[in-house]
Amino acid sequence: MALNINKEYYTRIFPENIPEELKSIDHWVNWRIIEIKGKITKPPIKPDGKFASVDDKGTWSDFDTVLDSARKNHFGIGFVLTNDYIGLDLDHVIDNKNIMEWAQNILKWDTYFEKSPSGTGIRGIIKGDIPKWFVNRKFEGESRFEMWKNQRYVTITGDVIKNTRINFIDLEESLKNIKYKYT
Repeated sequence: MALNINKEYYTRIFPENIPEELKSIDHWVNWRIIEIKGKITKPPIKPDGKFASVDDKGTWSDFDTVLDSARKNHFGIGFVLTNDYIGLDLDHVIDNKNIMEWAQNILKWDTYFEKSPSGTGIRGIIKGDIPKWFVNRKFEGESRFEMWKNQRYVTITGDVIKNTRINFIDLEESLKNIKYKYT
């Protein structure tokens, strides 16, 4: 059974809200929606529609090129994570425009957050290293919290969460008082 997917909604992009710091780095890929066994996947692709690889810089592009391709082809855009940047992924945390309480606590981290392509999750980007004590967690229902670094990419929409920053701080600063609430 095919999923009823609104590609225009999934691939919406608000480029004016995307941090200039990210735009200036040539770590950009496109992505397209592929349905496999009733689930949506978003593999990274090059602007020409061929598959990209998160561990091959030769398949990455600049921001303007992927944005142009996204607009022409109903592709999404994504940022490949390397070195300084950590991707934050909060799945299934927005329901009827309400954000789950545990996710609201993470939104207090003083960094960039936006809605995911589905509109039901939140993506964030922060600087630093993933703490040794952190483990990806599953919460109520289908909701979960993951952090990624290196050889991953995060989808980017620019659909920012109200009252979040458009720049980045170091994760250690954000986590100083959170560790004991989380672990």
